[in-house]
Amino acid sequence: MRGNVSVQDQVYYILRKNILDLTLEPATSMSTQELADKLKVSRTPVREALIRLQKDGLVIVLPQRETIVSRINLKRVKQEHSMRRRLETSVLETFMEQKKEEQMAQMEEVIDKQRGICGENQHGQMLEYDDEFHSLLFQFAGEAFIWDVLKQISTHYYRVRLLNLKVDGVPPELIHQHQELLDAMRKGTLADVRPLLDAHLNRVEQEIIGLRQIFPNFFEDREASPGNVFEYGLFD
Repeated sequence: MRGNVSVQDQVYYILRKNILDLTLEPATSMSTQELADKLKVSRTPVREALIRLQKDGLVIVLPQRETIVSRINLKRVKQEHSMRRRLETSVLETFMEQKKEEQMAQMEEVIDKQRGICGENQHGQMLEYDDEFHSLLFQFAGEAFIWDVLKQISTHYYRVRLLNLKVDGVPPELIHQHQELLDAMRKGTLADVRPLLDAHLNRVEQEIIGLRQIFPNFFEDREASPGNVFEYGLFD
């Protein structure tokens, strides 16, 4: 535990990371006391962290019983993916109106990082580089806050993306699509780039079909809860 961050925050970030990177798999049962013992903290910051994770849609707290890592909710995946696609398409339009070569050079550097670990067993790192590439698009369009909100709330969509990389490995197609997008940004117009972005972001539906067959216990179809979207004031 680090002294410059509250214990509750540290417990929250540790548990959130372990859920998102699938160290704590969907439907895993967790005990508050066991977590407190493992993290060498009292039960109070663990309970408070679990409440926050429940708002994130990452755990289900059953009072006086147990806490369970939430299954990947397919309705929520669809909503998170739809939000990401619509917002990124809008941000792309702004970016294309004011793009600069030095910005695209930074995006090229991220693609080089991806190539550097392609074929290696670094699924989490590849997903970070994938997010870094797209986050630059938001940043250069002056919409970094929107990316931060998407990253915070897209927890079910994120787990699908990571799970797919763990099953299929890092596909060279992913890197090729990023390069194709960047080349079109440099040389083309919005009309050239938009269909490439749509194709790149719309892989998730086909991925889920295969993942459900391999991990049937990881998924659920019940109505998705809003999570903590409202805490950001998006719908005020």
